[in-house]
Amino acid sequence: PYEHTIGTGGGHTRYAPGVTAVKIIDPVVLFAYVGYQVSESRRFEMTEDETTKVEPGDSFRLRIGGSFYLNPKIRVSLFTATDIQGKTKLDGEKVRGTGGNAVRFGSGLDWMVTQRVSTNFNAVFGTSDRTPDAVLTAGVTYRFR
Repeated sequence: PYEHTIGTGGGHTRYAPGVTAVKIIDPVVLFAYVGYQVSESRRFEMTEDETTKVEPGDSFRLRIGGSFYLNPKIRVSLFTATDIQGKTKLDGEKVRGTGGNAVRFGSGLDWMVTQRVSTNFNAVFGTSDRTPDAVLTAGVTYRFR
């Protein structure tokens, strides 16, 4: 809702305390996360002599899912994630169209190549207009211990 010269991120410090519960029913792992993200307000220069106080909306977060181990080296995961975002305020006035829900469904595949190296592939699909249609990721993890 505003322009600024910051190259990455939103320019606001955010804190996201939460609680995760895990239940293991071999070979299935169920998990749930509940959290709340608080965003600090900040003043931005709009023109040479005008500043605007920007207060991003806080958000409630919920993640629920499970993983299934096909064997000791391969794991498949499914989850759903929801963020309920509050409206952004500019100088105390709510900005229309800034709040809303972001709902995503995702799946992943992890393969433990060696004791220290694993690969992972993830696909996350947005189901609301506030989320990307699809995000595909691939990665490699190396454990130093």
